[in-house]
Amino acid sequence: MRRAQALLAALLLFVASTAHANTYVRYYHYYDDAAFTDYIGTSYTNCLGSCASGCSITGPYRIFEKEDCQTLEIIYTACQQWTGSGWVNISCP
Repeated sequence: MRRAQALLAALLLFVASTAHANTYVRYYHYYDDAAFTDYIGTSYTNCLGSCASGCSITGPYRIFEKEDCQTLEIIYTACQQWTGSGWVNISCP
């Protein structure tokens, strides 16, 4: 009985910890110019909300894409510029 209770507790803890996982992958494609031609690199966060690749890549311009973790469809795209205090959406070329 104790083993079953311990197993149930572990299962509930696992379910609770994954319930807060992201439902999106976030891709950030960085560029050095507003024409988005001088590519710097890409970073992205996975469905668990952790930076998975390119974590230190940055630049003054980026294309931000949000991908649904279940359907793998890109559901949002925005061109953005760093203002010195945050990212703002700008027109894509």
